Amino acid sequence: TPAAERPRWRPLLLIGGGLTTAIAAAASWLLLVAPGVDVQEDSSHEAPKIAAAEVEAPTENTPKGLALLRGDATRGARPLAPGDALGEGPLALRPEACVGVADLLDACSREAAEVTIRGAAVVLHEGALAVESAGPSATTVWVEVAGAVLLSDGPSAYVITVESERWALTVERGEVRVRLDDARELLIRAGERLDGPPSDLSVDTYEGIGAGSETDASADAGTDTTGEMQADAGATRRDSVARPSSDPRKLLADAQALRGAGDYRGAASAYRRLIREHGDTSIARTAQVSLGQLYLGPLGAPARAQRAFDAYLRGAPSGAMAEEALHGKIEALRRQKKDSAADKASAEFLRRFPKSSYAAGIRRQLDRP
Repeated sequence: TPAAERPRWRPLLLIGGGLTTAIAAAASWLLLVAPGVDVQEDSSHEAPKIAAAEVEAPTENTPKGLALLRGDATRGARPLAPGDALGEGPLALRPEACVGVADLLDACSREAAEVTIRGAAVVLHEGALAVESAGPSATTVWVEVAGAVLLSDGPSAYVITVESERWALTVERGEVRVRLDDARELLIRAGERLDGPPSDLSVDTYEGIGAGSETDASADAGTDTTGEMQADAGATRRDSVARPSSDPRKLLADAQALRGAGDYRGAASAYRRLIREHGDTSIARTAQVSLGQLYLGPLGAPARAQRAFDAYLRGAPSGAMAEEALHGKIEALRRQKKDSAADKASAEFLRRFPKSSYAAGIRRQLDRP
């Protein structure tokens, strides 16, 4: 392992009418009510890279003592109880649920979180984990995010946050070594925060930043998202793992059923799993729009909604749902009071979809005093 180095860089600005409308509306209807239909997209565009694929494996691959320590969690439809040993595979953690090895490492969800147990690693896909390590963890259990391994050589406390395609590490006590896929290793000390992709990381000194909130993780959500962090560090690992055995149509049907039953958080979780495990399929790309609509509507999280719409627009800028995604992005920006960015997106919308049924309302917003 190369010696840990102090990062030399400074912070970055931190861390979607007419015949067209009818086609987009039809595609949206198919997504919401017809799980057997795979909406076709422009295959010339790469799907967004989101996270390493989840795989199931025997329990004996995980370290002894790795368990649900406190709170509530589920594996698929099966609830887990405190003390249950954890084998490999995905877990949904309820707020304040903790996994880890007693007296060595606790990883507790701030709100709901989605993780995968992979060998000795607790891999965070979505949400926030508050981690406390009692000492050296490299030989027993550790936390991973987007291909980066987080290790502690002594007592430490830190918060790792993942929302859509962004992640952030805030060290509250002690030191954390961040080991990257390209063999670099960074040492992050108490009071420092790390954001960004492994190819362009930035370190900032924080003053009471509350990691885990939507505002923290999204940073300036109204800026151009071209350079936003995508989990490229996990791409090599993801590509080396076989596609999950889950059926994307079944995941879509589950999301639709949960949405219809009014379980919007559960539906969002199902959509995120579909996107994470089958992100290179058209059905998963279109699910980004449904996820954005949930965040924009009943879940009331416009920054997350904007990132979901942006993810669709990056992966399929000319796709069948581009009109809906761009309109959703405009609404999300307005709700965040990012009017300048919303005006820019509105001008793009009117240029691309001048005959849309949304066009008149967008023009009225642009003409406001």
